[in-house]
Amino acid sequence: MTTQDYEVAFDKFIRKETLKKIKREIGRFDTEELDVEKQLFFDAFKNNLQDRINLHQHSRQTAAKGKMPYVHFDLIDSLTFNALAGFDEFGNEFIGVNYGTVLILLDTFNRMMAHEEILPEIGSAYLEESPDRLPKLPTSYVEIESHYDTFDLSSVVLPIDPIREEHAAVLTEFALFFLVEHELCHLRNGHVHYSNSLTSQSFIMEFDSDTDVDLIPLTSKVLEWDADSWASVQGVGFLFQSMRFSPDAYQEIREKYASTEVGLMFNWGFAIWVMFRLIDNVRSENSEFYPIPKIRLHSSIITASGAVKREEGDAHFEEFVSLIRPIFETAETPIGLITNQTIEGFEEINLYFYGKPKPPEIDYLPLYEDHWREVVKPGLLMHSRATDLPD
Repeated sequence: MTTQDYEVAFDKFIRKETLKKIKREIGRFDTEELDVEKQLFFDAFKNNLQDRINLHQHSRQTAAKGKMPYVHFDLIDSLTFNALAGFDEFGNEFIGVNYGTVLILLDTFNRMMAHEEILPEIGSAYLEESPDRLPKLPTSYVEIESHYDTFDLSSVVLPIDPIREEHAAVLTEFALFFLVEHELCHLRNGHVHYSNSLTSQSFIMEFDSDTDVDLIPLTSKVLEWDADSWASVQGVGFLFQSMRFSPDAYQEIREKYASTEVGLMFNWGFAIWVMFRLIDNVRSENSEFYPIPKIRLHSSIITASGAVKREEGDAHFEEFVSLIRPIFETAETPIGLITNQTIEGFEEINLYFYGKPKPPEIDYLPLYEDHWREVVKPGLLMHSRATDLPD
């Protein structure tokens, strides 16, 4: 099949599934609808992510089983915050990210880097003029557009300092790469096909109020936990490779942090924490099926740190683990600086993870690990394309 064939198949798949799910068709987003500058940006973004996906198709952990097909990546014509992984009746496999997801992440990180108090170590933060706040964290880009119409904020949303504007793009890239590799894990590790065997649904969405009705909440949480863990290992591993083999990569982080490795982990954790908060904002009505953001970040940092320790030794392991609290504290403040949304419960972060005795919900790992070993992994074995499912 050609790229055009996959685009047509993707469009048919998305239209069919959205018609069943929300009673209206939403298809593939065609970048040719954009002006030339935006089209070039989004086409480059799509090609970059497709290349990342293709690398995993031929990795030794999947090639050994010989079952990982080509996975087509594309954009979905929706301004809401969402992403999915799925397959059609012909065996074609897809990862889709809503066009609005990219726009919301870009706007969020640009809005943050345009504020002088957010990550002030990057560039010349004193130049920034701190944009007016949004009413709340957006769940759709329509909310941002309506705010533009009301307050005409377009002149102050982008950072003034070009270094900070570039860093907003880096944070957006960190978040989107994590999101796409999270979706790829749903296909690679057999989550979508396992879920299909239980629910007859051929996709997993990041937010879908009906997707998991036939899965018990703990199973859904464990699948998300596994996808986060794999995406964390892949994301941090890619950053460290880029740092070593591209001397000019992440130059600002190299210059502003005492340790480039710790600086990379901190900014990566900052980016995915903000994304987790955006996703959780959308999921508020269906949160029982998903790990809460605190658990997602905690697990992601621990997993990524463990992977680095296996590859690099103990040099930075304790430093990486110690970043969990600073990331919570540093990344939560910017949400309050760019929105008027009240953040409830986050003042208890330190007690939640470091208090004694710990609240019962923080002891998630034994619960998740037991359910993984006893229920989920046995169910995944016949569907997984990977040879490295965790024990």
